[in-house]
Amino acid sequence: MRINNQTKSLHYFHAFAVKDRINFSDITTNAELVFPDDIDYGVFCPNDDGDAQLVSNFQTLVTRIFVEHIPHLQHLFGKVTHNIQHKYSKNMSIKSTVVPLGVIIKNENILNDMVDILDVLHQYVPKTTTTQTYDTCAEDGSTRTTEIHIDHINPILIGGDQLTVARVRGSQDALLNSESGMQRVQGLIPVIEDWHTKMCYMQVYCSC
Repeated sequence: MRINNQTKSLHYFHAFAVKDRINFSDITTNAELVFPDDIDYGVFCPNDDGDAQLVSNFQTLVTRIFVEHIPHLQHLFGKVTHNIQHKYSKNMSIKSTVVPLGVIIKNENILNDMVDILDVLHQYVPKTTTTQTYDTCAEDGSTRTTEIHIDHINPILIGGDQLTVARVRGSQDALLNSESGMQRVQGLIPVIEDWHTKMCYMQVYCSC
């Protein structure tokens, strides 16, 4: 490093996607409106079926803890259910498929670059666009047709450490005045992942 040739710190954005193991594309997101007087409040209250399911889940958790931590019961390790079963258990037991998306030559520390990064990632968000037509009357009595394009977005998660998530939210806030949901990158839901926590744990564990 010299006065006229300083060391450069390059901050690029490495991205990859994890494919959904369950296809939810046929599930509608249009909730049916119900008047308060028509709501069956019993569906929100505890009932016998819910209590039985809760007891069954506790049995799975407790027996798993017993065979893992009580030496005299460890011979039963292969006899107990280790995961609470549900209708998607088989799908969720399959190894995730990871798809590399490459390295985006942008710096997430810079707001404009972070917006560009979100624009690149937002192209992978599933969406459909519908067009609605409205007729309005002009001052001269003529009829004017206006088309409005509406984006129907199926949001996906974007994961990162706490700092990356804060930058994603900050960039989305900067785009709040954009015209469409696609321009506001509303299809990306930032979530915090524990990658750094796991890395620190492995460093401490391996150094012991």
